[in-house]
Amino acid sequence: MRPQEYRGTDPLTLTRSTTSRGAVRLVTAGEIDICNVDRLRTTLESIISEPAVESVTLDLTDLRYIDSMGVSALIFGLRMSQQNGTAFEVVNARGEVRRVLRILGLEPVLAPTA
Repeated sequence: MRPQEYRGTDPLTLTRSTTSRGAVRLVTAGEIDICNVDRLRTTLESIISEPAVESVTLDLTDLRYIDSMGVSALIFGLRMSQQNGTAFEVVNARGEVRRVLRILGLEPVLAPTA
């Protein structure tokens, strides 16, 4: 399936790709903050609610910045997936994004080191 891009006028790009076995990868790029966090939440909610989706991987490779609202969206995705019985993982947190997760004590839960 072709990647689907969710892009607004803000500095956040969300690109979705799906495998035939119900695995969705959502790649983030740019910044997640109070100005665009609703778009991330809505996208995660939509994806996790799809009946055919068995797992969601949120890839933070190209994410440069995340604020507390962005972190709350990651927790929202984790909780919603747990309620729906969908596997959820956050991968490739780097630099300042990983530092924020580490400071908040969420690195082991949201973005464990492989």
